[in-house]
Amino acid sequence: MDKKTFASSAMWKIIEAFSTKGVALVVSIILARLLLPEDYGIVTLTAVFISLSTILVQSGLSTALIRKETVDETDYNNGFIIGFGIATLCYLLFFFGASIISKFYNEPLLIPVIRIQMLSLFLVAFGNIQTVIITREFRFRELCIANIIANAVSGITGIVFAYLGFGVWALITYTLLRDGISNFIIFIRIRWFPSIKFDFSRMHSLLKFSIWVLIATLVDFVGNNYTSTLMGKKYSLAELGLYGKGIQLPEMICLYTFGAISSVLLPTLAQYQNDTEKLKSICKRLVEMTSFIIFPMMVGLGGVATKLVPFLFTEKWSACVPIFICYCIYYGVNPLRSINLQLLYAIGKSQKALLIEVIRSVFLIVGVTFCAFVFKTNIYVIAAYSALVAIINVLITQFFTRRYVEYNYKEWIKDMLPAIFLCTGMTIIVFLFGMIPLHPYITMFIQILIGIISYILMSVLTKNRNFYDIKTFIFEKISIRRKQKK
Repeated sequence: MDKKTFASSAMWKIIEAFSTKGVALVVSIILARLLLPEDYGIVTLTAVFISLSTILVQSGLSTALIRKETVDETDYNNGFIIGFGIATLCYLLFFFGASIISKFYNEPLLIPVIRIQMLSLFLVAFGNIQTVIITREFRFRELCIANIIANAVSGITGIVFAYLGFGVWALITYTLLRDGISNFIIFIRIRWFPSIKFDFSRMHSLLKFSIWVLIATLVDFVGNNYTSTLMGKKYSLAELGLYGKGIQLPEMICLYTFGAISSVLLPTLAQYQNDTEKLKSICKRLVEMTSFIIFPMMVGLGGVATKLVPFLFTEKWSACVPIFICYCIYYGVNPLRSINLQLLYAIGKSQKALLIEVIRSVFLIVGVTFCAFVFKTNIYVIAAYSALVAIINVLITQFFTRRYVEYNYKEWIKDMLPAIFLCTGMTIIVFLFGMIPLHPYITMFIQILIGIISYILMSVLTKNRNFYDIKTFIFEKISIRRKQKK
């Protein structure tokens, strides 16, 4: 795939990410204003089981199908049969196990919430294959349009439900309706429907690769969600709700900015899986571009956290600010880890990716357990420890992947230095403007505006090529649109 195709695909994924997650953020803000931290803790607990089931349903199949050189109808059917079968098993398991989970956490509301929300697994099983088809064909514009429509309709519905006092059910309605509408629109566009064609030998080949991706994803899931699962038992629902809210915005902004690039990244890397020089070139540009975009976002978020959190979610959530800042650090470096993992998947080194995820999860599980049960620390220490593990894990992933593309630490750090210098300058300027004696919220908006302007001006003055690449791409797109209108 050429540079323009990659950029165009990434652009549509970024548009999709910000539009869809923009709606999600609006719904989240409204729910946060209507619910207490104790109520929000229920959402955090439920998310653990939904995420686990979704991972099992996807089973690494999308990664396996995307990286496969040639795919036909039989491969898609094989993937669907496996996914739908797992979705059925997971739904039955959690339908009957909901009462056990409810008793474990002593929260009766978990029973109906889990049973209803688990219906989304069947939508995931069907939508997974449709997304693979669109991804392989780089039809991200259609995926973007489908998700924007789905999120707009379901978002409005969720907001109405929230204002009517449905609380948690507003978010569940939003999720189910969003997935259903998105699947329906994409189905109309690509007209793919499962058939009876399947091949056990191909299914075995598909599972042979995807099983390692699944295990790596599960290990990653355990590492990420062990904290919230443990806190659900060790700490109060109010503390769990604060922790979940502290994670939410940094996670949303980072994952769905970089996630847009990441979804285009795997099929791109897979095309050059036998060309070491090309892979290194792509990885270097991704590290440069990712640090240029993600670093200032996370630094800026952390810098205005004390004002932004109460402004968005009201004062009752102010206690989550330290957690918010820790996860700005966490998600500031996490994309660098993701680039390395995507590289390993693209060249067929899924077992190495698994090893990296095992190391990371061991660090998290052992550390968090000691913090909570041995040292009996508060939730803020756990958040700080998670941020530290994220930094260590990035260094570990770079250690493992450098041998495959000859991309050493010196080159890696050099590619990030321009963004680090720009962020340092922006931070100093924003800090100085924060000393202006105005209303906190007015100061916050000034800081955000000055931060953006100063970052752009410094990028121009230093002739940062990432800035000019983005600028050129945007102007080219505007020019094309104008010509099309004429």
